[in-house]
Amino acid sequence: MAPVPDRGPRGARAHARVPLRGDRSRSGGRRRADRAAAGCGPGATRRGTRRRSQPLDRPLAPGSDRRAGRGRRARGGPALARTGLRLRARRLPAELIPRIPRPARAVLRNAVWTYGQATSFARPLPDFLILGAQKAGTTALYAYLRWHPRITGPAWKEVSYFDRHYRRGVRWYRGHFPIRAAGRILGEASPGYLFHPLAPERVRATVPDAKLIVLLRDPIDRALSHYHHEVALGREPLTFEEAIDAEPERTRGEEERLLRDPGYFSHAWWDYAYLARGRYAEQLERWFAVFPHEQLFVVASDELAAEPEQVYARVLVFLGAATHELDSYPRVYEQHYGGMGADTRGRLAEYFAEPNRRLYELLGRDFGWQGPEG
Repeated sequence: MAPVPDRGPRGARAHARVPLRGDRSRSGGRRRADRAAAGCGPGATRRGTRRRSQPLDRPLAPGSDRRAGRGRRARGGPALARTGLRLRARRLPAELIPRIPRPARAVLRNAVWTYGQATSFARPLPDFLILGAQKAGTTALYAYLRWHPRITGPAWKEVSYFDRHYRRGVRWYRGHFPIRAAGRILGEASPGYLFHPLAPERVRATVPDAKLIVLLRDPIDRALSHYHHEVALGREPLTFEEAIDAEPERTRGEEERLLRDPGYFSHAWWDYAYLARGRYAEQLERWFAVFPHEQLFVVASDELAAEPEQVYARVLVFLGAATHELDSYPRVYEQHYGGMGADTRGRLAEYFAEPNRRLYELLGRDFGWQGPEG
């Protein structure tokens, strides 16, 4: 059995237990709660109607089939349902994963990994990767893509193979993907890939023809969102201002060690690089040194938030997928938290002025992020 995956600290928030979707009653019908979750119960919006994007207080179900309540099999990666002493492959809706208690999640993941590796010979590698950036809308875009009838991927959004789990080997990676049906496009989203210094070469060695998608967010807003994410997980005891001041010391020498030791995983580099993750030009330069520009699709997260339907359509063209429209484009993991002081924002605007200029020059477009005089 594969080792238990890296988990957050003990202080991380526990989640309520949620029953697995896909359980059926003895009569063969889907349980009423499952029908409601699939949007088929009382009060569900009729198909074909158009709704305005609304924030969700919980994540979407990447890969869930909205028509599951009509008796169709849900799409997505393998999960496991126990029947007697036998394990059968089933898909676990991705929106349930964060709500399953961490110990149970670890056991479930290990079961999925074990089954996946045993059948890895029949599982293809992905056709596309969402590389990042972290806290830039990757969960939303991946959810939209997984709602496409011909796009599928792992049950878990973040496999993190090319940054965190590369030492586990390609059989482990293949084990996350479903067995391909004709005409399906496979992909995964792990927002740490963009930032990891070794990820470009690893991706080229494993999936050289994969199409690569990058979302970029205003680095000031991204840093603040990242900070609150670490606070929520119990990993950040400092104030935001203290944390960005401490970043150089916390991460000193970590990138060099990552380059020297491919098996090394840096918690400091993973958790506390609030500003470094927002210097996008130097990260994209590493990818462009390995892949042609046309193999990367780069879009601002502001565009995804403002015009999700148009961005979704452009990504489908990039992937070579058939035209498809969703009934709605909900926001995912939208959080509300305190802002930062004007002095701190001005200081960060000055800090990112040159990295942003380099980015605009590299891509040939200006995202309009606030400068120090803005």
